[in-house]
Amino acid sequence: AQLKKEREEEVARLKKEGDAAVARGTEQLKTERAQLTTEREEEAGRIQREREADAARVNAAHETALAALRTDKDTHVANLHSQLTTLHSDVAKLHAARGGAEVEAARVNTERDAQLATLREARGGVAAAEGALASLRGDTDVELARLHSE
Repeated sequence: AQLKKEREEEVARLKKEGDAAVARGTEQLKTERAQLTTEREEEAGRIQREREADAARVNAAHETALAALRTDKDTHVANLHSQLTTLHSDVAKLHAARGGAEVEAARVNTERDAQLATLREARGGVAAAEGALASLRGDTDVELARLHSE
């Protein structure tokens, strides 16, 4: 009976020690699991922050590139407007020069026509003078012949 009691006490003690060991092991597992969960959550948070920072850097780079493109586009459009304005000015100058040339050509033509009319009048006057001279010669010849016959 003593042996049985000792054995039961030993079994109870071992069971108690086993239960305590299981409880310690379970508590240790819970602690380790909680620690792993915390580490995993911290790692997930760190990864999320890195992703957000990367996304912010990419967005900033995209915005900078878009701003540069807009500036380049605006500069190019301004240059094209300037070139178009210059072209319009050049065309207006050409039209003005052409108009001036047409006015000058008309003036030269009018002057030439006046000179031609003057020349025609002069030719008419020369022809009349030649006719008058011929008539005078004829009269002179007649008068000379009459003088000779007297």
